[in-house]
Amino acid sequence: MGRPDRSAGFPRSSPPIIPLYLEHGDEAGLFQVPIGGECVGEAAVAHDDARDAIGRRPLLVDALAVQLDALAEQRFPCAAVRWEVAEDDSFQRIARSGVAFATPQLAHSVHVEVDGLAADRWYFYRFHAADATSPVGRSRTMPTADKLAERLKFSFVSCQHYEQGLYTGYQHMAGEELDLVIHLGDYIYEGPTNRRALRQHVGGKLLTLADYRNRHAQYKSDPLLSGMHGQCPWLVTWDDHEFENNWAAEFVGSSISSSGNGPQEVSGLDALLAENPCVKFHDRQRAYVTCTVTPERWQSDYRVIDEVLKPGGKVSTAASFVVEAGKPTIERA
Repeated sequence: MGRPDRSAGFPRSSPPIIPLYLEHGDEAGLFQVPIGGECVGEAAVAHDDARDAIGRRPLLVDALAVQLDALAEQRFPCAAVRWEVAEDDSFQRIARSGVAFATPQLAHSVHVEVDGLAADRWYFYRFHAADATSPVGRSRTMPTADKLAERLKFSFVSCQHYEQGLYTGYQHMAGEELDLVIHLGDYIYEGPTNRRALRQHVGGKLLTLADYRNRHAQYKSDPLLSGMHGQCPWLVTWDDHEFENNWAAEFVGSSISSSGNGPQEVSGLDALLAENPCVKFHDRQRAYVTCTVTPERWQSDYRVIDEVLKPGGKVSTAASFVVEAGKPTIERA
């Protein structure tokens, strides 16, 4: 089944608009959304999907984002949001649809649990608010518990400091035809603006709920990140920077942008690996890992990005490892 074209990203708008809140948002476009008979400000319709424990009931998340002054004055009331889930990206075969309400108490987000979908297949979804329509997103349901899937392909990623590098990894990840993305944390960073950074955070150190919502919105305004959210479901957990630096343990894996470009050569690597025989591979470049899992084997491909400080970075596979069914060892592919 084909994919909708999501290459356009955010349309241009004048004056510039900061989307105020796009919780786990997908791609967003800027629209004039009249609520209650009048247009209270430019708004964005954004969306994403998550997964419940059963796996056949996607959770669609939609958020309306308005100009800062409109929300600050609490002039944006409850808004009706119509949602659709279809079997095709042209929405000729609607599987489910309904209406939810975006309220100020939840920062004008809606959470829709969709029942009655078929197992183990792709669906497309979108939202409508007044005369505005969101971009199309794509989600997948899980197989039933008594059926073994032929293949699961997913990537895991972490540490995406907005100020320290571009999200080039997501541009390459979008071409891998994934079933799932797992984000291991540091989705946002809590620090204040660094005036010397490659690109800058809006606002100071995060303290309030509004601060965190605005920071999430800024990260989601990146078209490469929001575009990847539209490709497939995401499973997201947290590390430390979602709250406060160094309150949590570190984890295996490199960052997608944090710390800028990483070194291609690691000083003292041989000694490091000799002292840690359980470590099979070590690299400090910006990277993500793509895993392909079948009943016979698990293969993990370590993708590195050579440049995140300017557009056009190239991706390559630095190493691949395989675990064969029935063999409790990790081998180079």
